[in-house]
Amino acid sequence: MSIFIERLEKVGRETSDPIGFGTSSKENDRFSDMIIIGKIVFEELLKTNNDLDDNVDAILVSIDSSDIKSLKSVSSLLTDRLWGVKSKSLTVDQLDHLKENGCDFIVFDIGKTPAILLSDESIGKIARYAWGEDYHTIVGHRTEKLLKWMREEHGAAFEAKAYVDTGPVQERVYAQHAGLGWIGKNTCVINADLGSWLYLSEIISDLPLVTDPPALDQCGTCSLCLDACPTDALTEPWVLDSTRCLAYLTIENKDSIPESYRQDIGTNVFGCDICQDVCPWNAKPPVQSSGTEFLPRTSFDQPQLVDLWQRSDVEWRRTLKGSALKRASVVRWRRNVAVALGNSATPEGLAALDENPPESPSCNDPLVIEHVDWAKNRAGRKT
Repeated sequence: MSIFIERLEKVGRETSDPIGFGTSSKENDRFSDMIIIGKIVFEELLKTNNDLDDNVDAILVSIDSSDIKSLKSVSSLLTDRLWGVKSKSLTVDQLDHLKENGCDFIVFDIGKTPAILLSDESIGKIARYAWGEDYHTIVGHRTEKLLKWMREEHGAAFEAKAYVDTGPVQERVYAQHAGLGWIGKNTCVINADLGSWLYLSEIISDLPLVTDPPALDQCGTCSLCLDACPTDALTEPWVLDSTRCLAYLTIENKDSIPESYRQDIGTNVFGCDICQDVCPWNAKPPVQSSGTEFLPRTSFDQPQLVDLWQRSDVEWRRTLKGSALKRASVVRWRRNVAVALGNSATPEGLAALDENPPESPSCNDPLVIEHVDWAKNRAGRKT
């Protein structure tokens, strides 16, 4: 049990002295039913010489997430003390590092608690855009209907072509110039009313249409998306190193996932929404489509990692059909699930990795075997 929790329970059990004429046996008895926490920024902690205040119950270290691994250099100052940190974001690796160095508690601003602290580690995380039917098909059909209506309304023939993430078109740039939204620091198009949970499609034509003013940037000084990215793929505002992005690593990448990024993947098995989850413009619930096409498929609605691993190759191909999830092959799916099981380190997950599902030759693929071995070693270290 955390020392912090023990202290909380102790405070809860203590009762204040009855009102009367008695005197306090301790000078600070008036605070006996309170926890007193002293705050210090990490840079100041580095300058201290073991002269931290002994009159506080706990120490709160305000620290940037990039400095968390440096805490080890001052861990001796925090030995035998109740201490915690306040940071804007956390990755799986950073959370493990805090645990290993004796951190007792973590503080976040209300409404900005990282998803890692709230998530069920037995569930595989899937990017929102791929929850339902393949958006290329659904949005493409709707865009073609719009183009048909335009031809009927205009009467005279004109040149036009529709795209839904299917051609060499800078969709985000055109969306900003069309006034649909601005390109955020996370490189996603953000609409002031809808946030960034959007699908983009476009019709390129030679019609002399009336133009709208471009959307203006409204990110301001916010940097939550940059701070939250577990692999620092957002190297600076508006700049994404796609080879470090979890979406690339779990979907487009056909090879081994670099070991330096595997812990950061957490339980993400297909894509990543972290930089959008933390965006203040997405604070409102996403606007749902009028249809049901984009609602999560039953087979991928909060899927248990163990269930994903135990599916046969035949079942995998069947459940991926008609979905954007088919972008990753069965072998890549197993690779991703193996990494996630290693990071979650549940007893059920480790047991599942010891047995290959029936009719699943993908489990014998060298790529899968390599990541299963890593997962077992990672889980062993974590437990």
